[in-house]
Amino acid sequence: MQESFLIEELESALLPSKPKSRLSSPKGADTFTVEKLLQQFGTSTVLQGEFVCFTGTLESGRRADLEELLAVVEASPSRGVTAKTSILVVGVPNPAAWKEGAAASKKLEKATALREKGKPIRVLSEEDFFALLEE
Repeated sequence: MQESFLIEELESALLPSKPKSRLSSPKGADTFTVEKLLQQFGTSTVLQGEFVCFTGTLESGRRADLEELLAVVEASPSRGVTAKTSILVVGVPNPAAWKEGAAASKKLEKATALREKGKPIRVLSEEDFFALLEE
């Protein structure tokens, strides 16, 4: 089962680390290609029907490649957090891009507010997102 994080827990939970998933890139690089993603996760069914949004800097590669994977596994990528969002994947936070005085990104703040209103949005680290795909 994947963990969901509160804003207060994100700083320690999302410190940059080597992903624990079995995703590995050629020549030991830390990023993936869309081809590698599709090869490794293209038959996953765990995200079917999910609405997935990304925030922060993704350590493992390009957001567009992940969005292409989502389409293949019958999930819907979302540019912003809405009431339809079911999963928010949080990459490395970039406080410089946050609104002055904010404790988190706008997307994370919105997801937290929606969760407080009863919307079942899972907030996952990038590492947990890949682990979910491996289930």
